[in-house]
Amino acid sequence: ACRRGHGAHVDNEVLWRRDGTSFPAEYWSHPMHRDGDVVGTVVTFLDITERNLTQEALRESEQRYRLLFERNLAGVFRTTVEGRVLECNQAAARVFGYDSPEEVLSLPAANVYHKSSDREAFLNRLKTKKILTNHEMRFRRKDGDSVWALANFTLVDDESAVGGIIEGTLIDINVRKRAEEELYGSRQMLQFILDAIPQRVFWKDQNSIYLGCNRAFAIDAGLDAPAAIIGKSDSDLAWSQVAERYRADDRSVMEQESAKLNFEERQSRPDGSVLWLQTNKLPLRDRDGKVTGVIGTYED
Repeated sequence: ACRRGHGAHVDNEVLWRRDGTSFPAEYWSHPMHRDGDVVGTVVTFLDITERNLTQEALRESEQRYRLLFERNLAGVFRTTVEGRVLECNQAAARVFGYDSPEEVLSLPAANVYHKSSDREAFLNRLKTKKILTNHEMRFRRKDGDSVWALANFTLVDDESAVGGIIEGTLIDINVRKRAEEELYGSRQMLQFILDAIPQRVFWKDQNSIYLGCNRAFAIDAGLDAPAAIIGKSDSDLAWSQVAERYRADDRSVMEQESAKLNFEERQSRPDGSVLWLQTNKLPLRDRDGKVTGVIGTYED
C-alpha cells in the first residue's frame, strides 16, 4: 500500500500469533498520507478460520452429493416444467437408452415421454399434488422402444425457472412389467381352459376360504362369474348346511397332506335341488412344497 500509494486487499494470507500458532486471515491495507506523502499504512484484518471451515465443509458436502448423484443406481434427474433437462446421472441416461448424461442434457424432456399426452397428464397431476410417489410411468427410449419406470417426482418452486423445477428419481421396472403381463396372460389362458371343461374346479386357502374356481363351479354356486367366489366360504353358499362337513374334509386333506379321491357327497343347489357328486380333493402346495390350501374337482 505504501509503495503503490493505494489500498490493497488479500483474502488468503496467513498471520502468526505471539505463541507461534498461525491462522488464515483476510486483510485490507490503506496508505496514510501527510502533506501529500505516504507516511504509513492502516491495516485491518479478519480471522477467517470459521469461514474457511464452513467453505471446506460445503465443498465436501457438494462432493458427496455429486458422487451420490453420479454413482446412484437409481436414475436421478432435474428438469424445468417447460421441458429443459438440467441434470441427469448415468443411471437415468441408461434407463432412456442413451450412452451418456450429456446426450440426455441436449434433448428436450418431451423426447423421453412415451406419448405427448402422457407428459401433459403427468404435469397436470404433479402441479396439483406437488409430489408423486411410486408412480409407474412409461417412457420412450432412444431406439423408440418403450420402457416402464417406477418414479418419484417433486415439483420445487424456483425463481430461475417458470413454473418450477421437477426433481425426480426412477428405476427401470421393464422386466417386472413384462413378467406381470406374461403372468396375466398365463392366468387368462389357465382360466380359459378351466372354464372349457365340464368338471367343476375350485381351490381354497388354509382356512377354507375360496381363492378361485372355474365357470361351471360358479354356476353351481349361483354366482355370475368365477371371480365372485373369491373371499367366500362354504357357509356363504347354497350348500351352507353341509359347510362344516366340507371344511372337515379340507382340514383332513391338508393335515394329512394326502389326496382324498373319488368319494361321493351331496350338494344343495341354489334352486333347492340336490345333486350327488363324485369329488376329489388334493393338498395345494407352494413352491417349497408347503401345504397352503386345498384344490378340488367334482362332477355330477
